[in-house]
Amino acid sequence: MEIGVAVIGITSVALCAIPFILTNGNRKIKERKLYTTLQNVAKKHNAIVEEYELFGHYAIGIDQQNKFVFFTSITNEIIQEQYIDLSNILTCEIANIGRNNHKKEKITERLNLLFFPKDVNESNKVLEFYNAETHFQLSGEFQSIQKWNNRIKTLLA
Repeated sequence: MEIGVAVIGITSVALCAIPFILTNGNRKIKERKLYTTLQNVAKKHNAIVEEYELFGHYAIGIDQQNKFVFFTSITNEIIQEQYIDLSNILTCEIANIGRNNHKKEKITERLNLLFFPKDVNESNKVLEFYNAETHFQLSGEFQSIQKWNNRIKTLLA
């Protein structure tokens, strides 16, 4: 009788743990793919990612010596790569795009880092840190975008 209860208990624990193990494994695979893509973008531009951050659906990194920013993101299993040469950038700013609800609270729909080029004829460059249409909840993107905005502004100075 005790062996039967133990088997049922162990089976129940295993069944409850499997989704967490699979989710964690998938997250690690996605992060590894983002990091590899970030490194490959840097190699294409003869640069080295000296500082980086992996954040679930995006990765951002910089080459301080050459003043390059690299950004990769995954949306619906599509990987997007972006590269920004800071020698051509005047400044960067955070764009918190959203709407107010009935309580006059701001609801963030998109969170972007905008790069304004020195040449006024060039268009602005945008790194999308958060989009409510593809990611349901903010989970640290504000802190991440503020950190990188400050870090990049330091390089631009």
